[in-house]
Amino acid sequence: MGPAICGGSSGRGNHYGYSSCIRTCPGQSATWRRMLDAWLVAERHIRWIVGSGNSSFWHDNWLGSGLLCRQVEIFQEQPVADFVVQGGWNWVLDVDPPSSGQVLPLKVSFFMVRLMSGRIPVMGVLHKFGVVGPSRCFCCRDPSQETINHIFCIGDVARQVWSFFEVLVGGFGEAFTIRHKVISWWLKSGKCPYIKLLFRLLSSLICWNLWKARNKFVFKEKLLTMKQVCDRVFIEFRERFGVQFREIIIPCSSWPSFFDAVAGLGSVVNVVQVRWKCPVQAIVKLNSDGCLRGNPRRSGGGGLFRDSDGRVLLAFSCYFGEMTSLQAEVKALLHGVQLVIARGLANFHLESDSLVLIQLIQGRAKCPWVVQRELQELVQYSHLYIEISHCF
Repeated sequence: MGPAICGGSSGRGNHYGYSSCIRTCPGQSATWRRMLDAWLVAERHIRWIVGSGNSSFWHDNWLGSGLLCRQVEIFQEQPVADFVVQGGWNWVLDVDPPSSGQVLPLKVSFFMVRLMSGRIPVMGVLHKFGVVGPSRCFCCRDPSQETINHIFCIGDVARQVWSFFEVLVGGFGEAFTIRHKVISWWLKSGKCPYIKLLFRLLSSLICWNLWKARNKFVFKEKLLTMKQVCDRVFIEFRERFGVQFREIIIPCSSWPSFFDAVAGLGSVVNVVQVRWKCPVQAIVKLNSDGCLRGNPRRSGGGGLFRDSDGRVLLAFSCYFGEMTSLQAEVKALLHGVQLVIARGLANFHLESDSLVLIQLIQGRAKCPWVVQRELQELVQYSHLYIEISHCF
């Protein structure tokens, strides 16, 4: 009953958001309404079968006391496979140390420490200490109570400012607390130091300028528009970026053009000559490749068998469904190996353009949970192929 209610059998996206689809609607049966009444009690006793590791790590009942996401604050939806390496839990913490501390002004750094610990003197916090006064936000057309999360995250101005910068970067979900919002920026990974600095720095500058806009309204009765706040954030970030990377000059006066320029700084084009090499005499070479539209998205794979003269003996292609690029590479190679074995061939040569896959088969890299079953099957056939190599 659990997977059917939660959407566990409907794919990864539905499973992560299952709580939103469990609700009462007009016309539902009395049995269903009674099941929903008992849902919170039943939830503590539902366990997910890990299987291939696609179920949500944070929405499982690991401790026997209910879903983990109800006990700790989570910042990303992650499958169980992200926490498992070679059949065991990955206890090694691999964190890229923040680099923003060297370029952020000290006053902004200390401000962020206080903000993340909920120690900013807004009226919602001061009320807890017995300070009585009007609690009225500056950022909404219909003013609400002034709280930390409202000013910095869910208020009208805060939402518009965050959206202005996030729409270009992409990959952000909805957040209702400032801790969730800021840490979702810090957890984003970048391929070059310029993008990494942007992810570490920009969220702090957004919070800092939202705070200054609030104080300007409270103490000087001057209201800054969303555009003015965004412009100030962009100007400060551009200055901090110039301090950190003095050798780079980006003459851009708008955030979209500046982001495009920064994103292009880490792009390096390498031209490599690719050439297919014939196998030795009486040996058949299998070249396989996986393909997909996005990662993860709909995927497939294919391959070619050639003899030592380069003649094509057999070709294949197959559809795999939705999976990651590594899964597609592994399945394509495994399907090719199974084909060549079914035809009674031995002493063949395997070749793939996935260096990670080659390292996994050779035992030089840790095996992710999602491909462990297929990789074990490939290793079982290792006595039948004489060589495995990587090609670009």
